[in-house]
Amino acid sequence: MEVRSASLTAIHSCNLACKAGCHDCCTDISVFPVEFDAILAALRNKKAVLPPPDPSAACAFLQNGLCAIYEHRPMICRTHGLPIAFTDHDDATKNVDFCPKNFTSVPPRQLKFDETNTLDLDDLNFKLYEINADHVEAQDMNPVRIPLRRLHEELK
Repeated sequence: MEVRSASLTAIHSCNLACKAGCHDCCTDISVFPVEFDAILAALRNKKAVLPPPDPSAACAFLQNGLCAIYEHRPMICRTHGLPIAFTDHDDATKNVDFCPKNFTSVPPRQLKFDETNTLDLDDLNFKLYEINADHVEAQDMNPVRIPLRRLHEELK
């Protein structure tokens, strides 16, 4: 999954406005336990000390417009802004969406997306769901999503 988002970033780099300091899409989120545990383990391994959350920031990890856990950020954060393909459950068609700041120099009629240059969000979510199901079963834990901001409490 990480490799796919990195390759799509490379493919579309000239059309992506996402850069350090752009945090319009950042918000407090919850994640599956498997992602929470992986991020927590990585931060503990790194002996990371997180600055206290900025109460005015949209996400508990935004510090001066930058992500304090960028290297270990959740999958949704890694893929946001990239062209994602998803099934519209009303009419079963595949649609593509991306950050409105991206692809602005290309006329809409010239945008061509297919399976080679998009991320299949349905597939990604299904794989993440399966990985999480195996994780919570192996750990005998509650499968409920965890607010990411709880990392602050766990690292104290």
